[in-house]
Amino acid sequence: MVLSMKALVIKEFTVGEGDKYLTLFTDKYGRIEVFAKKAKRSKTSVLSGTELFVYGNFIVEKIRDTYKLSNVEIIRSFYDLRKDIVTLSYASFIIEFLNEVLKENSTNRNLLRLALYTLNELPKKNLSENLVRFVFETRALRYLGYMPNVYGCVQCNKNIEQLDTNKHYAFSIEMGGLVCEQCIQQLNLEYVYRLKAGTVYTLRHALTAPFKQLYYFTAPDELINEFCKVSDRFLRFYIDKDFKTLDFIRNL
Repeated sequence: MVLSMKALVIKEFTVGEGDKYLTLFTDKYGRIEVFAKKAKRSKTSVLSGTELFVYGNFIVEKIRDTYKLSNVEIIRSFYDLRKDIVTLSYASFIIEFLNEVLKENSTNRNLLRLALYTLNELPKKNLSENLVRFVFETRALRYLGYMPNVYGCVQCNKNIEQLDTNKHYAFSIEMGGLVCEQCIQQLNLEYVYRLKAGTVYTLRHALTAPFKQLYYFTAPDELINEFCKVSDRFLRFYIDKDFKTLDFIRNL
């Protein structure tokens, strides 16, 4: 059976004298493993089309449970990601994140769109690479089914859409969202953060803003730091993974 799909290369490694195994994040079939015979020795688009970060139209032959690459037409190579080590490192984190959280043959088109848009925006440096990382993580968790409630109390459903800029708001990592003052006094919770209203607004932006606006906003450093801290804790609570690229980034 011959299949056609749009896909992002999120892992590639060479075997033998020039064959490759690819991990593709596809629009139709989710994550799949593909064998590319003689990819490194090919004189066609298969050679450049099997590199990490490439997004393209892939023609794949499925034989039982095995996928074999027939051809690829490159849509985007994301060459700009390789121009400096910092941008490349954060792009590599996004790829590692996808490899860790994606399940085989389970589609997630919103997450694919987010990854592609983020890889496109990273080299523009409108936001710092570190802030892009946390915005990406926050939005990705939404598409993975871990969207926190930032508009109401997760315990009693009290509406907290309107925020007072002079107040702080309780955010529970373990309950997954805001907790009103009445409920917070009744519950024995760990991992509760007292967030400024501006931080809650930043969380809302990261979770719901249209893609074209996602990485275009400003906020004081104090709010950005608070947002990054709670986003990191939220990720660690729900996605219990150690990312090697983050260790590398910390040492840059």
